Amino acid sequence: MFEPWLNPQCTDMVLYAHNRGHKLRVYTTLVGMGQSDIERLAEIHFVHFSVHIPSGGRNERIGLNESYLYILTEMFH
Repeated sequence: MFEPWLNPQCTDMVLYAHNRGHKLRVYTTLVGMGQSDIERLAEIHFVHFSVHIPSGGRNERIGLNESYLYILTEMFH
């Protein structure tokens, strides 16, 4: 697995695929995503959008900070 939004052009690529008519499925931790990404993706209908949140064992390197929690909340607002 990898985190797509660690690539700063991820949202551009998603929008390009959407505009070409592709059905979109996303698997992400949201790490690297910002408010502008959420706003740009808001109108897209995803076939599937899965967010992997940190596990209890903290096997993932996802910083549980205010910024991450804000993005997580806004993504499903």
